[in-house]
Amino acid sequence: MRIPRLAEFGDDPGMHVYAPAEVSDFLASRERQYQETANPAFVWLAYGYCRTSGVPLPLWVLEYLDRCYENIEHAVFRYEAKGEPAASITASIGAIFGFKPGRGRGNWVSQISGTMSAIVQNKLFRRGDRHRSSGLGPGKMLEIGDEMLSLESQYGGRRKLVAETTAEKYGFSNTTARKARAAAVKRRQMSGCA
Repeated sequence: MRIPRLAEFGDDPGMHVYAPAEVSDFLASRERQYQETANPAFVWLAYGYCRTSGVPLPLWVLEYLDRCYENIEHAVFRYEAKGEPAASITASIGAIFGFKPGRGRGNWVSQISGTMSAIVQNKLFRRGDRHRSSGLGPGKMLEIGDEMLSLESQYGGRRKLVAETTAEKYGFSNTTARKARAAAVKRRQMSGCA
């Protein structure tokens, strides 16, 4: 029986490589998404997964990185040989990495930031740290939410006033206060206390 492993730098692109099921499933889904959408963000997701998990990079990621290297080499050659300004390399960095040019939702910056934001939110949600951006753990958010619910009953259900007062008291935004309240309401509904 062969020991499962992924491709390593220098492997022949045509060779068959074995991988553990969960790793290969994740990487196969990212490869499929990349092939279907041509969005390099999926390559970077696979790259990040491999780097943080200690898994060697699969061949398709290495091939993408090789293409990026060739594109960078070509851009630098143009800069040096043809006397193009150095800013042309910076301006073409999105194309070098295979992202769509332009502005708005489809450009490479929004693709990366949207994807990375989704990854971060997903990881925080899985760990129970959905409210980490406010500097508060989930337990503190629920505690604040419970406090808000009791204040609402005292002030006749004036949610906006309670949210503003709570936000001012703890030094965060009204939105964070409303999220704390919503988390407490949800917990009460799930436990049957509502």
